[in-house]
Amino acid sequence: PSALVAGAHTVTAVLWSRPATRPAGAVPGARRAGQDQALLAGFGSLAGSATLLKGQWPGAASADGTVAAAVPEVVAAALRLAVGSTLDVTDSVTHGGVRMRIVGIYRPLGATSAYALLNQIPATGVRSASSFVTYGPFDVDPAAFAAGLVTPEQTTWDIQPSPLVLAGRNPDDAAAAIHTLTSALQNSATLGTPQVATTLPAQLAALTTAGNTTRAELAGVALVL
Repeated sequence: PSALVAGAHTVTAVLWSRPATRPAGAVPGARRAGQDQALLAGFGSLAGSATLLKGQWPGAASADGTVAAAVPEVVAAALRLAVGSTLDVTDSVTHGGVRMRIVGIYRPLGATSAYALLNQIPATGVRSASSFVTYGPFDVDPAAFAAGLVTPEQTTWDIQPSPLVLAGRNPDDAAAAIHTLTSALQNSATLGTPQVATTLPAQLAALTTAGNTTRAELAGVALVL
């Protein structure tokens, strides 16, 4: 993923493709054309968020435009993919073709990593809706989007505030600032219909409760002394 430090906060951004259809017959046992889809994401190297089981993390596309991709082990098993396999998919809107070569197979780590927080597909590697089944994410180099080899549809962002900065602020003030920010994002006229989720206010409330409890216990000790 693309990460940068903005002030005291770490911001991570990941580009996502539109669901791309996989033609029937591309993998043995496939259903009819158009039912199975692949979702590509520009995570790039997932070191720290996943264990690389085979191969390598995706790098630059080859000269013929073939995009290197790594897949979760559950997706590799479901679609009978291995390192070296190729998979042709078609953009569901532009109908442009994307050829992927599988260069790595990985296993995601934990539920609090940047991958888990930004991932749009369940840990099973499969997302079902109506008659469509979407597999992924097929992890590719973010440069594949910039080069026009993969068409981006949306971006997911993860903003991690610095614990040191939060420690120096009043929890109630921080919670109010977060509420203002999330409301501004949700009501933005330029962002379309963004989905915003945060657990920080609840964590700040717990921190306030813990602080009050600690102060009460210390006051009790002082009275005893």
